[in-house]
Amino acid sequence: MSSVTHWMVSIDQHDFWVITTDFVPVHPVKISKLQVSIGQRYGIIVEGTPLHPYPGDNYWIRIRKARGCGKVKFVLEEAAIIRYDRLSHKIPVSHHTGWPKTFKAPYCNDMNHKHFHPIVPWHVPNPFYKPKSDALMPFNAFEGNERGMATLRASCGYGGQPGRFTRNYIRWSLGDRPFWKDHGGYPTNWFFNNPNFKLLEETFVASSPGYGGTEWQFFVIAANYSDHRHTSIPTSHPIHLHGHDFVILGQSHENYIGLQSLRRFTTLGTFNNPPRRDTALLPNGGFLLMAFKNDNPGAWVIHCHIAFHASAGLAIQIVENPCHNSTKAGQSYADVMDNPMQHKRTCDSWHKWLRHNPHYEQSDNGL
Repeated sequence: MSSVTHWMVSIDQHDFWVITTDFVPVHPVKISKLQVSIGQRYGIIVEGTPLHPYPGDNYWIRIRKARGCGKVKFVLEEAAIIRYDRLSHKIPVSHHTGWPKTFKAPYCNDMNHKHFHPIVPWHVPNPFYKPKSDALMPFNAFEGNERGMATLRASCGYGGQPGRFTRNYIRWSLGDRPFWKDHGGYPTNWFFNNPNFKLLEETFVASSPGYGGTEWQFFVIAANYSDHRHTSIPTSHPIHLHGHDFVILGQSHENYIGLQSLRRFTTLGTFNNPPRRDTALLPNGGFLLMAFKNDNPGAWVIHCHIAFHASAGLAIQIVENPCHNSTKAGQSYADVMDNPMQHKRTCDSWHKWLRHNPHYEQSDNGL
């Protein structure tokens, strides 16, 4: 469930309670079927009483590939068995009670996030209270989002970049260029000790304070372009953030055309304990409005959880609070990293190996 396609999960003649979404505890929600997008995790509790008992007390746990969500062929539906008699070895005769056999999703969708309310509430500042410019963040001059929320536009195309791949291939990006990490160089956290260290061009520096002087960083990730140089993405993408849970403030199949597209998400209720997790779908041709707390210093990535899309560049790097947020009393991240002995040993070992293996070819973007 972590790389290629979406799954529909049900248990014959049983309901179950969802209690976590990507390890975020939520108020229990009773359902009979669950749609799991790529990279997502749900914690459930199964009610141990069949709705309609079957002879033998054996019941199928069923997993179906969501139609229209990739070209993977998957025939096996009966994935596991719930047995109430531990001595029984009979094959269940239970009937499907979850997804109808005629079910066909028009899109690859997440579950309705509005059903899941986190137990520990977060209250997000409304970024539309004082509207700011919706400028596209220039990927050759990253900065904090004082000018407004950052806008990342996902796109795909053919061909590599000079000096990188020489063969034609499908490229993906969350900006003007695909993500690329040169494993012959130094790790990003070298930047924390050396301000002259050159960051990757596909890097966003998130510093405190963030949007409107708060600790929050807001992102719009859009899957459509309005100019001829880019291609609208013809499929949904599971967007995953490292190092954080993020809140989902908006998710739409409509084309993103700027702040006008976000108006229906500006109500007060949107920001009062919104759903949160670490993976959510960027809908086909639409957009995802998300935000996270700027409280975990380090180098993180946002990437598509379809493995070969991430490998082809559908990612960006976030350098978070390199000098400002404290990690221990009186210490910044830079202070903690000020003794680079372990980093030096690791990098020296790597470069020593690289010198004796000059024909090593990096097979993807390094993520």
